Amino acid sequence: MKYTIEIHGRGGECYIHLIDDEQKETLIDSGVEQDQMDSDKIAELLNKPDVFSESDDILLGPYTEPLCLWVRVLNENGDLIWESPDEYDYNYDYEYKWVDDKSLIAEDYVKGHFYSYHFEIDEEFNPENLSFIVTEMGEKVEIITGLYYNEVNLENFKDYDGDYWSKGINYHVN
Repeated sequence: MKYTIEIHGRGGECYIHLIDDEQKETLIDSGVEQDQMDSDKIAELLNKPDVFSESDDILLGPYTEPLCLWVRVLNENGDLIWESPDEYDYNYDYEYKWVDDKSLIAEDYVKGHFYSYHFEIDEEFNPENLSFIVTEMGEKVEIITGLYYNEVNLENFKDYDGDYWSKGINYHVN
C-alpha cells in the first residue's frame, strides 16, 4: 500500500554558518542574540551577500515541544487515514544528530506544512512504528529533521512540498 506522511507544525528553517573565534566574539559583543545587530551587518561580518544564502547547511522542521508537531497520513487515494491527536506521545528517541560546531544559526521561525514522505509498505499503516530524527543545534534549537517507519529511514522518500510562512527571525551563537 502507498502512503503519504505529512509533517506540519511550528518550527524553524535554520541557516547554519560556521564561524571563527573572532566572528563569534564580535557577534556576542554586538548583541546578535538580543536582536541588536541588523542582518546587513551580520552578512558583512560573514562575508556573504545575506544571512539566508550561501550558508554551510540548512535544516528545516518542527520543534519537539508539545503541540508543535502535527502528523497526517494519507492513503494512495489521498484519503486521511490517521491524524495525530493534540497530546500524542511521539517517539523522539530513535536518532539524535547534533550541530555543535562554532556557528551562527539564523533561525526563521516558521509555521505550516514542512515536508512529506511518499512510500510503500506491505502492511497497514501503524502510527506506533513512527520515530523521528531530532537535530539539536547547540543548546538553543531542537527540530525534527527526519523520520523512520518501522526502523527504515525514509529520507530517500522525502519531498519538500510544504507550504509554510515566516513568523520572525532569531539568531543563536554556538
